[in-house]
Amino acid sequence: MDINFNLIFNYLKSESIVYDKEEFLFQIQSHPDYPSLLAVSDTLHFFKINHIVAKVGIDKINLLPSCFVALLKEKNLEDEHLYFIQRKKDGYLINKEKAFSKIDEKKLESRWSDLVLLLEKTANTDFKIKKDKKLFYAKIG
Repeated sequence: MDINFNLIFNYLKSESIVYDKEEFLFQIQSHPDYPSLLAVSDTLHFFKINHIVAKVGIDKINLLPSCFVALLKEKNLEDEHLYFIQRKKDGYLINKEKAFSKIDEKKLESRWSDLVLLLEKTANTDFKIKKDKKLFYAKIG
Protein backbone atom coordinates (compact mmCIF):
# COMPACT_ATOMS: atom_id res chain seq x y z
CA MET A 1 0.00 0.00 0.00
CA ASP A 2 1.34 3.39 -0.99
CA ILE A 3 0.54 6.18 1.40
CA ASN A 4 0.02 9.73 0.24
CA PHE A 5 0.95 11.78 3.28
CA ASN A 6 -0.91 14.83 2.02
CA LEU A 7 -4.22 13.10 2.70
CA ILE A 8 -3.14 12.45 6.30
CA PHE A 9 -1.95 16.06 6.57
CA ASN A 10 -5.26 17.31 5.11
CA TYR A 11 -7.13 15.29 7.69
CA LEU A 12 -4.98 16.62 10.54
CA LYS A 13 -5.51 20.16 9.25
CA SER A 14 -9.29 19.68 8.94
CA GLU A 15 -9.36 18.67 12.61
CA SER A 16 -7.08 21.61 13.61
CA ILE A 17 -4.49 19.23 15.02
CA VAL A 18 -1.01 20.69 15.34
CA TYR A 19 1.97 18.49 14.49
CA ASP A 20 5.55 18.75 13.22
CA LYS A 21 5.43 17.73 9.55
CA GLU A 22 9.14 16.93 9.25
CA GLU A 23 9.12 14.83 12.41
CA PHE A 24 5.93 13.08 11.26
CA LEU A 25 7.59 12.11 7.97
CA PHE A 26 10.73 10.96 9.78
CA GLN A 27 8.77 8.83 12.26
CA ILE A 28 6.52 7.19 9.69
CA GLN A 29 9.32 6.47 7.21
CA SER A 30 11.43 4.99 10.03
CA HIS A 31 8.67 2.61 11.04
CA PRO A 32 9.52 -1.08 10.44
CA ASP A 33 6.13 -1.68 8.77
CA TYR A 34 6.31 1.37 6.49
CA PRO A 35 4.29 1.88 4.32
CA SER A 36 1.22 0.62 6.13
CA LEU A 37 -1.76 1.79 8.13
CA LEU A 38 0.03 0.45 11.21
CA ALA A 39 2.88 2.88 10.52
CA VAL A 40 0.37 5.73 10.28
CA SER A 41 -1.33 4.67 13.52
CA ASP A 42 1.95 4.28 15.41
CA THR A 43 3.12 7.70 14.19
CA LEU A 44 -0.12 9.32 15.36
CA HIS A 45 0.38 7.54 18.70
CA PHE A 46 3.94 8.94 18.86
CA PHE A 47 2.46 12.44 18.58
CA LYS A 48 -0.17 11.58 21.21
CA ILE A 49 -2.96 12.18 18.70
CA ASN A 50 -6.08 10.28 19.72
CA HIS A 51 -7.25 8.10 16.87
CA ILE A 52 -8.81 4.78 16.05
CA VAL A 53 -8.56 2.38 13.16
CA ALA A 54 -11.77 0.40 12.94
CA LYS A 55 -13.84 -1.83 10.70
CA VAL A 56 -17.00 0.01 9.74
CA GLY A 57 -19.57 -1.54 7.48
CA ILE A 58 -20.96 0.58 4.67
CA ASP A 59 -24.34 0.49 6.42
CA LYS A 60 -22.78 2.53 9.28
CA ILE A 61 -21.12 5.20 7.11
CA ASN A 62 -23.69 7.81 8.13
CA LEU A 63 -22.51 7.42 11.74
CA LEU A 64 -18.99 8.55 10.79
CA PRO A 65 -17.92 12.18 11.18
CA SER A 66 -18.02 14.46 8.15
CA CYS A 67 -14.28 13.94 7.53
CA PHE A 68 -12.31 10.70 7.84
CA VAL A 69 -9.74 8.51 6.09
CA ALA A 70 -10.82 5.19 4.63
CA LEU A 71 -9.29 2.36 2.68
CA LEU A 72 -11.06 2.18 -0.70
CA LYS A 73 -10.74 -0.20 -3.58
CA GLU A 74 -9.45 1.33 -6.76
CA LYS A 75 -11.61 1.39 -9.87
CA ASN A 76 -10.16 -1.98 -10.92
CA LEU A 77 -11.40 -3.30 -7.52
CA GLU A 78 -8.10 -5.14 -6.96
CA ASP A 79 -5.82 -2.50 -5.43
CA GLU A 80 -6.67 -0.55 -2.29
CA HIS A 81 -5.50 2.89 -1.17
CA LEU A 82 -6.20 5.33 1.62
CA TYR A 83 -8.46 8.27 0.80
CA PHE A 84 -9.39 11.40 2.71
CA ILE A 85 -13.19 11.60 2.55
CA GLN A 86 -15.51 14.51 3.21
CA ARG A 87 -19.27 14.03 3.36
CA LYS A 88 -21.29 16.66 1.49
CA LYS A 89 -25.04 17.15 1.11
CA ASP A 90 -25.15 15.49 -2.31
CA GLY A 91 -22.45 12.83 -1.96
CA TYR A 92 -18.80 12.63 -0.98
CA LEU A 93 -15.51 14.24 -1.94
CA ILE A 94 -12.57 11.84 -1.98
CA ASN A 95 -8.89 12.65 -2.21
CA LYS A 96 -6.00 10.26 -2.79
CA GLU A 97 -3.56 12.58 -4.51
CA LYS A 98 -3.78 16.34 -5.00
CA ALA A 99 -7.35 17.02 -6.12
CA PHE A 100 -10.72 16.07 -4.71
CA SER A 101 -13.18 14.21 -6.87
CA LYS A 102 -16.87 13.78 -6.31
CA ILE A 103 -18.35 10.34 -5.74
CA ASP A 104 -21.94 9.34 -5.04
CA GLU A 105 -22.93 6.99 -2.25
CA LYS A 106 -23.52 4.03 -4.60
CA LYS A 107 -20.00 4.26 -6.09
CA LEU A 108 -18.52 4.71 -2.62
CA GLU A 109 -20.37 1.60 -1.50
CA SER A 110 -18.90 -0.44 -4.38
CA ARG A 111 -15.37 0.61 -3.39
CA TRP A 112 -15.78 0.40 0.41
CA SER A 113 -13.29 -1.83 2.25
CA ASP A 114 -14.63 -1.44 5.82
CA LEU A 115 -11.42 0.08 7.22
CA VAL A 116 -11.41 3.67 8.52
CA LEU A 117 -9.04 5.94 10.42
CA LEU A 118 -10.69 8.45 12.73
CA LEU A 119 -8.94 11.29 14.55
CA GLU A 120 -10.08 12.99 17.71
CA LYS A 121 -8.90 16.45 18.57
CA THR A 122 -8.24 16.89 22.25
CA ALA A 123 -7.77 20.11 24.14
CA ASN A 124 -4.09 20.94 24.23
CA THR A 125 -2.78 22.73 27.27
CA ASP A 126 -0.35 25.49 26.49
CA PHE A 127 2.33 25.69 29.13
CA LYS A 128 3.80 29.14 29.62
CA ILE A 129 6.94 29.71 31.58
CA LYS A 130 6.67 32.54 34.05
CA LYS A 131 9.84 34.51 34.39
CA ASP A 132 10.35 35.63 37.93
CA LYS A 133 13.57 37.48 38.71
CA LYS A 134 13.65 35.90 42.16
CA LEU A 135 14.01 32.47 40.61
CA PHE A 136 17.05 33.46 38.57
CA TYR A 137 19.12 34.91 41.36
CA ALA A 138 21.04 32.86 43.84
CA LYS A 139 23.25 34.11 46.57
CA ILE A 140 26.65 32.52 46.53
CA GLY A 141 28.86 32.36 49.64
